Amino acid sequence: MAEYVLDASIVMAWCFEDEANVYADAVLDHLIENNALVPSLWPLEVANVMVVAERRKRITKAEGVHFLELLRQLPIEVDLSTEQRIFQLGSGAYTFNIRRSVPGFGDADRSSISDAG
Repeated sequence: MAEYVLDASIVMAWCFEDEANVYADAVLDHLIENNALVPSLWPLEVANVMVVAERRKRITKAEGVHFLELLRQLPIEVDLSTEQRIFQLGSGAYTFNIRRSVPGFGDADRSSISDAG
């Protein structure tokens, strides 16, 4: 089973129909047989997007709760030690990928899904 770094922007495309795209769907399909890694900031990023979306009436509270329940069922591991290294190594998924030596699935890294096979 492979591991990949998952960007919050990809995850949020799963939540909002108007942000859905082939790449995000392919990443979700890839999670059927692979694990994803995320930095410790990732749950806060996702939660913030959900709160703003609810305030802007893009989703209801019930839809947000349902999405988070579905998200919790995916094989996503939160690296709880990220904050200990963030100022030593820099910030962002790029640094996280290097430290963990795994490919990343981020918005700017659309070739990874085909490379990861």
